Amino acid sequence: MIARSGYRFWQPFRGGVAFIATQAAGWALFSLAAAFMIWTVIQLAQGMAYCVQCWALMTGATMFAAQLLLGVSVLTYKGAPGKVLETVANPHTGAREWGLVVGLYQRYMLASLQWWFGNVEVVKHGQTGFSPHQRYLLGYSPHGLFPIGAAYLQFLPTFRAIAGPMRTATVVASAIFYPPVIRDICSWCGLRVVARRTIIRALKDKGAVILVPGGQAELVLTWRMFRQNPRGKREYVVYTRHKGFIKLAIEQQAHLVPILVLGEICSLRNFIDIPALQQWTYKKIGFPVPYLVVGWGGCTPLPMAGRGLRFIIGEPIQPPLLEPGQQVDQSAIDKLHQAYYSQVSEMWAAHQPTFPGYEDVELVLYP
Repeated sequence: MIARSGYRFWQPFRGGVAFIATQAAGWALFSLAAAFMIWTVIQLAQGMAYCVQCWALMTGATMFAAQLLLGVSVLTYKGAPGKVLETVANPHTGAREWGLVVGLYQRYMLASLQWWFGNVEVVKHGQTGFSPHQRYLLGYSPHGLFPIGAAYLQFLPTFRAIAGPMRTATVVASAIFYPPVIRDICSWCGLRVVARRTIIRALKDKGAVILVPGGQAELVLTWRMFRQNPRGKREYVVYTRHKGFIKLAIEQQAHLVPILVLGEICSLRNFIDIPALQQWTYKKIGFPVPYLVVGWGGCTPLPMAGRGLRFIIGEPIQPPLLEPGQQVDQSAIDKLHQAYYSQVSEMWAAHQPTFPGYEDVELVLYP
């Protein structure tokens, strides 16, 4: 909707009176909430915990109001049709990938993660290796609130030892490529925007692509990891309705490889959980409101420390053969989809019992 209406990241005093007013009020409240959050962190750092809950509630309420206004502002935008979003970076080709930056991440990322999270593992489920003559589509689950592991996994030496000759590119949400500085860092790391044409090009360039099949539909289900269901269990939800990546794997003759990560989904949570409202706003404007990610200290955006991480790399699943010019049959998509999520269940059953803190967690394939 935004792309068709000509919206741009930087366009001061454009979009109509209602849009300008709601944007101004929303960003003003967002700045105020950020100031409240910084003040709360300073108070905690100085050992002054007086009325921290009051500040935290004030921060959450202000951020909620800011996101609500910004979300509503999108619905009021008035622009010229036929134009599309623009970015300075080239998010489709990976042309701005910078070897120096990639090398630094490969050298220091694992040690940094171990310093913060504690034990960080990358393990292989099954014995089948990877071939430089095959294409692979790797599905990373779950999305959680912020699946940053999908971006840095390829830099870990433990992952590269398992991947062998496989070279990977990671595709991420297009919103990452609009904020200045962030888009440049992502581009230097070789990240690309998630789009059909981008994935096809990346498969040709590198042979393997990491994506997050659940997307934001999975994001709005993260709250179930922090509440107990009637059986007294927390729920690790993997969204299974999307089948576009399955069809693409068949079309491109790419083997499917499921990836499960344990620990990451627990490291961040939404400060205000209103599941019904968040799912409704996601359906209406494409983004959940309220969305205030907190972790360490209960009021900072840093992930909770010392929880541990385990990345589980599945077995490659071969797609059915597709002759040139042949259309993909729906039954073939459904069969490969079933095989993919059956392996997800097997991986969970094999690794969940041995991961600390997951004793009361069960896998839910939704819907």
